[in-house]
Amino acid sequence: SNKTIIVTGNLTNAEGETGTISIGTTSGTGILDVNGNINSSGTLNIDLVSSGIGASEIRVSGTFSPSTLDCSTTSTVLFDGTGTQNIPSFTYHHLTISNSDKTTIGELAINGNLTVANNSLDLGIDFTHVVSGNVTNVGTIYMNTSTLDVDDDFNGTSGTIDFQNTTGKLKYSGTATIIFGALNEANGTIVFDGTDQTIPAESYYYLELTPTSVTTHTLGGNITVAKNLTIGVNDTLDVSASNYNITIGGNFTKNGSFTSYRGTPAVRTAIV
Repeated sequence: SNKTIIVTGNLTNAEGETGTISIGTTSGTGILDVNGNINSSGTLNIDLVSSGIGASEIRVSGTFSPSTLDCSTTSTVLFDGTGTQNIPSFTYHHLTISNSDKTTIGELAINGNLTVANNSLDLGIDFTHVVSGNVTNVGTIYMNTSTLDVDDDFNGTSGTIDFQNTTGKLKYSGTATIIFGALNEANGTIVFDGTDQTIPAESYYYLELTPTSVTTHTLGGNITVAKNLTIGVNDTLDVSASNYNITIGGNFTKNGSFTSYRGTPAVRTAIV
């Protein structure tokens, strides 16, 4: 059955002390819901454990700064504060953010799914965040100067992706067609590095098709690339069956292959 412990204030580990909090059940969900901060002046270890069909979840509304975090494959960390929260660098399983705006202050490794609810997630400065599962975005993801590397599906039907800097990068290797939602393409790079992917009709800034193994990409509609389109050495961009237009404002770098319907794409500078 579900079991929930609610802390209405702060959860603090005193200086010089070592403590471990283990959350988990054999069935249902074990939840620790902290309405304030989780701080440690000493050593505080948090283990989100489970066995059988059980799951574990920790919810935090304030600062989250344990010494270590160990997440099982059925665990979730939920940042649900109404004030601005920082998300520290840990290895999470499922990570969910809701309510107010959140900012990463280190690199995140998310072995499960990332969910961005009706709020914003700022990915911070020069970080690489890896999501091994799915991304669901119904808020706004600010790419900043960081990289978001998504291994599975990306569904942003009701969300926004905002590139504020040319060095921001979204890498996608999922097999389902990516759903961007509203894409602010004034900056940044979209990288498709999976196999047999469909590139959706969209306006891109920089677009790279750079899979690690030999594959073919196709188009789901007309695309516009404000700057450069790059086809990697392992890739074939095949538009022979679709007759969709490709308009490029910068360079077309073709290290792999391009199969056109008729003629060449509309390119305003050189084909390299």
